[in-house]
Amino acid sequence: MSQRLSNALLVRYGDTEGQRILCLHPGDKPADLAPILKDFAPDMLFGMSSLIASVAEAIGPSVSESLRTLIVSGEYLTAPVRTIFARYFPGAAFFQMYAS
Repeated sequence: MSQRLSNALLVRYGDTEGQRILCLHPGDKPADLAPILKDFAPDMLFGMSSLIASVAEAIGPSVSESLRTLIVSGEYLTAPVRTIFARYFPGAAFFQMYAS
């Protein structure tokens, strides 16, 4: 199942009532996502660890300081990615869901 379809199903059938959701795709470029994320001002990020790690530096402190929850899923979480999360999202609660 494609990531975009998976995200759409989560929004449609998940427990998301009253929440604003911005669905991203692993093919999106970090530089293009940075202004979108700054404007959206999320308090939670959920997605593949490699995508979140790739945008971490680009989004800057205005987004990373407001982030309260970071949930990753779908791939193995490496030590370098954990280091990136600790550096850029120090105040966020961190959860890892299923990974292969």
